[in-house]
Amino acid sequence: MSATGNSELGNFTSALSSTISTQVQQQSLPSSALWNITLWTLSAIANSTEATTAYPLNGSLTTVTSNVTSLPTNMTSSSINVTSQPTYPRSSLPLYHLIVNVFIVGSICLAGITGNVLSIIVFSVNKERSSTFELLRALAVADCLLLMLLFIHYVVPSIYPYTGYLKWYMDFIPKMMRYTWPTGYVFMTISNWLILAVAVDRYHAVCRPFKASEFCTLKRARITIVIVVIMAILFILPNYLGAIRIGFFPCVNNPTAYCFYNIFIDNLVYGIGYRIVLHLLCLYVVPITILVYVNYNLILALKRADARRKTMTKREKEATESRSLTRSFIVVIMIYLGCATPTFLSQFFLAFRAFIDPQILVNYQYYFSINIVLIVINSAANFFVYAFIGARFRQILFSIICCCRPALRHQGSVSSLRSHQNAANRLSVLSKESRSSIATVDDGIDSSQ
Repeated sequence: MSATGNSELGNFTSALSSTISTQVQQQSLPSSALWNITLWTLSAIANSTEATTAYPLNGSLTTVTSNVTSLPTNMTSSSINVTSQPTYPRSSLPLYHLIVNVFIVGSICLAGITGNVLSIIVFSVNKERSSTFELLRALAVADCLLLMLLFIHYVVPSIYPYTGYLKWYMDFIPKMMRYTWPTGYVFMTISNWLILAVAVDRYHAVCRPFKASEFCTLKRARITIVIVVIMAILFILPNYLGAIRIGFFPCVNNPTAYCFYNIFIDNLVYGIGYRIVLHLLCLYVVPITILVYVNYNLILALKRADARRKTMTKREKEATESRSLTRSFIVVIMIYLGCATPTFLSQFFLAFRAFIDPQILVNYQYYFSINIVLIVINSAANFFVYAFIGARFRQILFSIICCCRPALRHQGSVSSLRSHQNAANRLSVLSKESRSSIATVDDGIDSSQ
């Protein structure tokens, strides 16, 4: 590295250390604590000859917090090894993020938000209150809020690195990150656990029907929703306390690099016990294991139900609707498993990122965007599954959108009225035929006389 590069790095690190020390003292934090700064800021500043082409990652939350290196606040140029820090051309990752995060993720987010809003309306209009519908409505709310937050933090910030537009947004978004980043994890946790709750609910309804009336109640479903929300907030609470925005520093003409101080970063219990063990167990291992078991049993139950379908008489319609709902949720579980598994595997990668070559971390950014695509697909796909498989869901949806059919709450009375009208029409036809036959007999008698 040139002498100019060393000089710029020394000036940068000195100013950075001074600024952070001041911020740390203002927040009554230990000056020797470790803090996180994006890998790319050091790379772009240190390699002065490549500073115009070295771009940091966009302002996405997980990107900022995932790919970092821990440095003491009294760092100097001699204590930083910048020769191994990777850089990439302007047309590489920013363009990739523009295509994937803006066009692909953005489109899925908008479609998913619209679909989840329609799902909330359908489940609210449906007068057949059940534990499953109540849980599915709460799931739609959580997915809708998660998609909105992903749109704010991954779609919009990905516009600036390549186009240069919305710089004001890049200056504004760091002020929100301390609160919105953990909130996104709250919504994701609620969504994951509600899918688990619906799976258990359908398992009891289908595989243990004699206990369903006791277990699958509306009151129990609402209590479950409240417990899930409270537990999710408590589970993510350390992230609210752990991420404190120290400041942000411009990297040449690139997006702002954000620095976060983590008050638990030097705590072994937090690092291993919470970030690795609890996150993996509570958000991935346990839910995925239970969902695989439940999904397998639901599929077997549906096969047995299809084999007995021809013997059904009076309750055939109700059984068909129940099977349709179960099929819909089986597909929802399969989508969740397909989308969550790559994210689950990436957690092992991030857990040991300190031992991974920096160049591999660069390539991981491409994989990380694919993870975001899978997350938004998981939250956006449920509506389309309901609409494609659920006949009752389609019926309510069409009556809402087209406004040409009566609402479902009047469907029973309308069906009854139609049946009475059909019966009256049949009686009218029979009476006409009777009168016609009588008239024919009379004519025959008259002619014989």
